[in-house]
Amino acid sequence: MELTLDNIYEYLENNKKNLKFKDRDDFVTKEFGASKFQTLFYDKLSKIYDMPKELTEFLIKIFNIQERDYHFLQIQKYEIGDYILPHKDNYSHFGLTNLSTSSLDGLTVEDHDNVYKFLPDKTGNIINVPKYRWHWVNPVREKTRYTAVFGLKSIYTEDYSILLDE
Repeated sequence: MELTLDNIYEYLENNKKNLKFKDRDDFVTKEFGASKFQTLFYDKLSKIYDMPKELTEFLIKIFNIQERDYHFLQIQKYEIGDYILPHKDNYSHFGLTNLSTSSLDGLTVEDHDNVYKFLPDKTGNIINVPKYRWHWVNPVREKTRYTAVFGLKSIYTEDYSILLDE
């Protein structure tokens, strides 16, 4: 089956028990504590390759990127009640797209004018999260939520971990 935006949610739901999603209890911010969600990784820096090839190829295609354009690809899964607490990222290049649709659930992002906006989930929407801006996901209410992320670390940093709450 060729993966498309029209069938990605069904694919993820039908395979979520077979995919190697990892609990992200390691995602902790100084101000707010630990988040609750899961991630499927393809991370060249950490050498974690839990994502099947068909998903990696699908994400490269929907993000319209090449191998040199990213250090990691992720699919994030939020079951009902899961969330990611307010945090800031420092990637030199970062992309996020929704893989599920919901009028209740979404991402809150601080834009360039320091205004917080709630962006409801819509499959295929690409969201620009400005560097060093607050963003979070409130506890999911409607159904399992999926997003895809790619990131490219700055060539000027020696620390490849996510820098939170600077």
